[in-house]
Amino acid sequence: MTSEQVFVLLKQAIQKFYNRDAAYAPERNCVARIAGYMQCMLEHENNDLRVDSEYSKVTVDEMAEYVKYLDSDSVFAGPPIKNSKGCIFPDLIIHERGTHANNLLVVEFKGYWNRSKWDNDEAKLKAFTKECPHTNIKKYFNYQRGVFVALGRNKAHLVEFMNGEQVSQNQSVNQLQHQRGEL
Repeated sequence: MTSEQVFVLLKQAIQKFYNRDAAYAPERNCVARIAGYMQCMLEHENNDLRVDSEYSKVTVDEMAEYVKYLDSDSVFAGPPIKNSKGCIFPDLIIHERGTHANNLLVVEFKGYWNRSKWDNDEAKLKAFTKECPHTNIKKYFNYQRGVFVALGRNKAHLVEFMNGEQVSQNQSVNQLQHQRGEL
């Protein structure tokens, strides 16, 4: 499958979520429901792709090296994207386990009720989709596509990222942030 095909499945899973589960729930619960729908759809497609909530194909040292690379001013200028332990964890990834070749989609979610750290999610998606020239770590992340999903009361707004840049013609994350009361 291509990242475009997986992106279409993500949109279908989000629609299914709104049709069945859209009552207010914590962000993690929403992500879990959408992940479950995605996994069912991927299994129906009969492939080796999996939906996970954490990237576990790197060691702690490799993750630290990647975060150090991202933190260098010459490489990535943006808000801090790591947690208090110096790690970066996306909300959802669609990939083939056991290989770095099929890192297709990385997704960050925010609900209309959560008013914090929208910029951090945008920065993480830019980082996860940017090719890293560092020879020791370049193979690890480099997701083909990133998606920011702003979960609204009745619908979601999606913003796409590729090659470290926002590429969708939709509203930017900042524009969505200012309008989140309307979501």
